[in-house]
Amino acid sequence: ILNLTNEPEILSLSIQYTNFSIYIVGLIGLGLFLYQKKIKITNVMIILSLINFFPVMFGIRLLFKPEILIFTTLVWVLFFLEMYIKNNKSYLLIFTIPPLVIIFTAKANSALMVALFLIFYFLNNIYNINKRIFFISLIIFFGLFILVSFENYEANNFLIFQHQSPEEFTGKANLDYLYRIDINSIIEEPFRQSQRNSYVGALFLDTFDDYFGNFWTDDSSLFYKDRINFLNIKLRPYLGLFYSFLFYFFIIRLIIKEKDKKYFILPFFGIIVQMGLSQFTQYNPENGDVAKAYYFSFFLVVTFALILAKLFSKYQFPSYFLSFLFLFSIIFILGFPKSQNNQRIEYLELNNEINIFCSLNNYLFNIDSDCLDAEEKFCFFNFQEIKKIEIKNSEYVYRSYFNQDSKNLFKNQSSYEIKNLNQCLDFISDGYEPKQTLNIVRLPVVNLITLFSFLVSIIYSIFNIKKLNQIDFTNEIN
Repeated sequence: ILNLTNEPEILSLSIQYTNFSIYIVGLIGLGLFLYQKKIKITNVMIILSLINFFPVMFGIRLLFKPEILIFTTLVWVLFFLEMYIKNNKSYLLIFTIPPLVIIFTAKANSALMVALFLIFYFLNNIYNINKRIFFISLIIFFGLFILVSFENYEANNFLIFQHQSPEEFTGKANLDYLYRIDINSIIEEPFRQSQRNSYVGALFLDTFDDYFGNFWTDDSSLFYKDRINFLNIKLRPYLGLFYSFLFYFFIIRLIIKEKDKKYFILPFFGIIVQMGLSQFTQYNPENGDVAKAYYFSFFLVVTFALILAKLFSKYQFPSYFLSFLFLFSIIFILGFPKSQNNQRIEYLELNNEINIFCSLNNYLFNIDSDCLDAEEKFCFFNFQEIKKIEIKNSEYVYRSYFNQDSKNLFKNQSSYEIKNLNQCLDFISDGYEPKQTLNIVRLPVVNLITLFSFLVSIIYSIFNIKKLNQIDFTNEIN
């Protein structure tokens, strides 16, 4: 059913399905990672629920970028490493290889961040546990890394370190960009580009909000449209700034106070790498893009989860109450509540038509989409004029689409040329189907084997978690 009428919606929906699937696997890993640190399962479940509203994690689920994949692979690497150190089971170190290969072939700056952290806080410990297994794992890792890199190179003629940035993102920042903070500009103009000369200022405005306008402050986003402002339009960025201040305050406090501080130092590996890049490349003087929090969101979420765990263990009931305030604040930051607008409802209904949960969404959100099966959608999208509502320059606009080309339907070995809607519906009801026109030219075999190995290690760990960590979930839940 993919055509010019619905291509943006179908591609966007595909990204959301894929990102959400990856995210769920990551949440499971993060949950087990927290539980093996002796955090109560009730608190683990609350923490995972709050993470759904952690702005940087909400953001990376919306983008077609590798950070969501790095989040999932990283939390499982941390879980496997913690279990290996605790149990000295060789296969647990082997389990880290596929997710690490995925990380180290996904994005160069992310790979550097993860490598630095693992070298500083895990390398020596892992090496001393079992030197033989360490070297075997290292050989397997490099072998698989080379195979995946070669397969990726065959597909796109680029290696991991050959990222080509647009010309505007190849500048170098001045040294004072790293430490300059203009409090007045943050207070008076907490919006995009006001902090283009301040890494710290941009980071504070972006960690719990969308300072760079990629997500819910993008004027072509439904999150941005029809939002109701209370008191002042600056209230949303001020709330984000307040939570960022609390977040980094707790990080510094726990680094000073805690004996095991490696997971509280995590975000600084991301910050330092991005600061370093700004001195050589990736700096855009128009907006200071290099300071985006989602570049190291996979670090931020682990630290955020552990800060919440500390607060829940020490101030349980006040923390539960504050969690509700946090949720409502984040929902407000994301662009709610909304003013009534029938055009927004039309926009939602059109997008929902291609959703596999179309009927359920109609019920949940009180909308009225035409929930047709795939074959009927093929007919309507190809042989009927579609008046489609879109968002252009922050305004709802209507645009008409009408695909007038004839189409062929197939059944067994026969085919029939269809020229109008009624013909299409008749032949579809008789068992004819559209031909699959998009095909995979070359299967990424090594990548798929790596992914499959990673999933097998996850399944094995889930089914053997009691043996690994002596966990009795039943007693904890009770």
